Amino acid sequence: MSVIRLSEGEGRTELYLIAVFSGDDLIIVIFGGDRPHIGSVSVAYPPFTEEERKKERGGVVLNTISLPGHKDYVVSEMVAEKVARVLGRVVAVSTGIHIEKASKAEIEEVLMNSERLTDAFLNASKPEGTYEA
Repeated sequence: MSVIRLSEGEGRTELYLIAVFSGDDLIIVIFGGDRPHIGSVSVAYPPFTEEERKKERGGVVLNTISLPGHKDYVVSEMVAEKVARVLGRVVAVSTGIHIEKASKAEIEEVLMNSERLTDAFLNASKPEGTYEA
């Protein structure tokens, strides 16, 4: 089993990523802000059936569970979809980022940090380390 730990940003918008390779599958947890929590879980995977191929999104099938009132799905879906597409494996992403009274600039910074974390993870997880966004 392999584990990757990364962080991106600083202060209230700093995010943390922990990824665990579980056999051929991948579990990623992204959290940060004032009160980390579980706000959403997204699972993305290459389509297995003809029916799934018809519903695929960006080359993968995506399913999300989001807790009421939480917007964490924006990050979990983006990360799950991108990582599953690039690595071609089943990916589950749990995300919980809470910043009390976040400004628009802080929300944008969280989204940018999420993208940077995703790219850093893909570079760290590929054997040749040559992933480019």
